[in-house]
Amino acid sequence: LYTLRYLFAFVYIAFVMYQSRKYKILGSYLPWIIGGFGIAMSQAGIMIKPEIFSFVFMTITAWVWWNSKTSQDKGMSFYLLPAVFFLWINSHGGVIFGVAYIFLLFIGDMLNRWFSPPEALPAEKRKHFNISLFLCGVSLFLTPYGWKYPVHLIDSLILSDKFRGDV
Repeated sequence: LYTLRYLFAFVYIAFVMYQSRKYKILGSYLPWIIGGFGIAMSQAGIMIKPEIFSFVFMTITAWVWWNSKTSQDKGMSFYLLPAVFFLWINSHGGVIFGVAYIFLLFIGDMLNRWFSPPEALPAEKRKHFNISLFLCGVSLFLTPYGWKYPVHLIDSLILSDKFRGDV
């Protein structure tokens, strides 16, 4: 389990270094600062408890988004997101934060289309991104509990008495 913990931390660093090398800024101080801060902030996420899965799946989700957005392909790599979400929903309830993240990515791309078109996804990529978001939504219900698990996550996180202050 300890090996797994450090392997997951390595996944984060590997993605930071991969992108730094891809953009030829590996020799700069910026990727090292980002990597260092990320590892420092991840101490709670890589403890040997179920949250370690959310740490890794959020890292992979962010990497898939950035890699898909900046690549020259037509957006086919966005289809990795539903696979990540399928694994994530079946391993840890922290997937609810991943859902919020991809929802914000969707809203951000819509705002880019309206206010900053050069930064928005091209039409072909947007089509694949939107289809992959729909498939992410479907994958959230592919658990042994079906629709009850996502509803339980929302209920326990958002609608719970402990968060309303009624207790």
